[in-house]
Amino acid sequence: MHPDNRGVFAEIAAGRADVMVTDDIEAELQARRRPGQLCRTYPGTLTRGEKRILMARDPALQMIVDDWLARAIAASEPAREIERAMQAYVSDNQVP
Repeated sequence: MHPDNRGVFAEIAAGRADVMVTDDIEAELQARRRPGQLCRTYPGTLTRGEKRILMARDPALQMIVDDWLARAIAASEPAREIERAMQAYVSDNQVP
C-alpha cells in the first residue's frame, strides 16, 4: 500500500515497491518516463468501460456523443492525440 500514487513509481524503480495497478494511460506514461526501470507487464487493458465526463442525462445527446466518439475512435483520433501528448509530456518531464 502506498498513500500517494504520484510517488509510487519512484518506489518501484528504487526496489522498495513491487507493482502498481493503474489505468492504461498512466501505465504507458510512467513506462516511457522511466525506460529500463519500469515496464508494462500487460500490453492492454483488463476491462473496457464507457466513460462520460459531466454529461447531462439526455438520451439524444448521449446518442450524438456516442456516434461522434465511435467515428473518432475508428479514425484513430484519440490514439494520435494521446501519443502526441505523451511525447510532449515525457520530453518536458524527463526523470533523472
